[in-house]
Amino acid sequence: MHEHIDQVIERFFQERPEFTIQDMLDTMSPADDTERKRFAEKLEREINVDDRFFFDHDRMHFYSRQKFFHHAEFVITPSEFEIDEGILIPGHRFLPFAFSDVFPSEITLRECGGKNLKLRKITMKLSELLPYHLLMGLEQIGDFLVAEDPEHDIYGDGSTPDSMITISAFELGEFYRETGFSQGDVLLARVLDWEKGVFDFTYHSGSARDYSRIKNWVNEYSLALEKVIADYENYFDLPEFLAWGFFYGGKTLFGAEGASLDEFGKMMERIEIRIEQGQSILALAEEDESGEVPEDVMISTGNTASLEAILAEAGFPMTMNELDSYMLDDCYNRELEFADFYARCFGERRLGFADEAQEVIFMNYLEDRWEELSSRYNRERDEAKAPIRDRILELTTERLDWLQSLADLEIPASHMPKDDMKRLADLSARLNGILGMLNSEKTEISEDESESMLDLIDRSAELQSELLEKMNHYMHGHC
Repeated sequence: MHEHIDQVIERFFQERPEFTIQDMLDTMSPADDTERKRFAEKLEREINVDDRFFFDHDRMHFYSRQKFFHHAEFVITPSEFEIDEGILIPGHRFLPFAFSDVFPSEITLRECGGKNLKLRKITMKLSELLPYHLLMGLEQIGDFLVAEDPEHDIYGDGSTPDSMITISAFELGEFYRETGFSQGDVLLARVLDWEKGVFDFTYHSGSARDYSRIKNWVNEYSLALEKVIADYENYFDLPEFLAWGFFYGGKTLFGAEGASLDEFGKMMERIEIRIEQGQSILALAEEDESGEVPEDVMISTGNTASLEAILAEAGFPMTMNELDSYMLDDCYNRELEFADFYARCFGERRLGFADEAQEVIFMNYLEDRWEELSSRYNRERDEAKAPIRDRILELTTERLDWLQSLADLEIPASHMPKDDMKRLADLSARLNGILGMLNSEKTEISEDESESMLDLIDRSAELQSELLEKMNHYMHGHC
């Protein structure tokens, strides 16, 4: 008795990375040519509508997605909001790498070698939620949100960008703290089971990323998607388009050197999302006939992975907490022009950019950061924290000015007394930690805590003053 066709398909899905209809027929041993033809037609019909398989038109081979995506690695870039909240919103990030039956909230995620992460409910404005789900497509977003909560009708008359939506997010607070995770760092996710939507992940430092390689990846992935669009036009929904893009592009798109889907959504130029007949599709972007090359297409020889990475390579010893603090301090003081912030924060200080492209990318990052923080700044919630931040920034500015004076005199920091420089670094690290706490929207401080912090900062100011005075004497006597 012949093996049932459904059983054959299931076996090939689980066991064979690629195969042809001929391969399947060979295992079924049809009685004659007529039966063989009947089986071949039925198999082809069944597999062509089975989204567990890819099909290569050139080779006439079918590919099991379970096998193709097995242990595929891809990048996830948590936002600052997620890092501050200790969460990861699944959104569109896993969908191309999992069976279409698996909703974002049904994804299973664990740290490599660890236990499955817990989910917790979070509530956000619809407008804040959309960037995490944009590559699902509008109709899929609606279906997903209704599945999360039947009251989530984003197409109803009462729905607005400010409508509050509750969804599930992974708890990553402990992981972020243990790894010292900051904006620009990434999660390298790996597919463990495509069909069930099971993934693990590891930490990767943002400083190890190469912007030029990320741009190249975006270009290669875009080329693959162009081929998918040419072959299938508007046949797929967005996650399916993205999955086929990886198949057409090949396994070289997997790994730590690629862009995240969030980054791809922001950087894609050859591809755009369109709404046609109520469905979100990918389409070729209309050509820009101006002949000008967009600034963010420039390729730098320097590190462009993040603001922090560029600052470090440019020789400017400012942390992201300090940078954010200058921005928030300006917001508190109602100084809301980017140019004013830049003049205050960097002024006449020289930044040793690797080239013009790195400087352009730095300015793009910086302006985006300014827009992000200033647009959601809440002065009332910051009222108790602002005076403490301002006092720390006085010390920060004093330290940065002193380090700049060393650079102006071409005196390497390594020529200064090691013990004193270490004490200055330790002091700066403590103050930087306080700034990070003050900058978090979750932090609230009492009047007693405020007084205690100000006392600590006053003592820190005395210590810094003593250290700088001591090293100035050393500098004038030995350098």
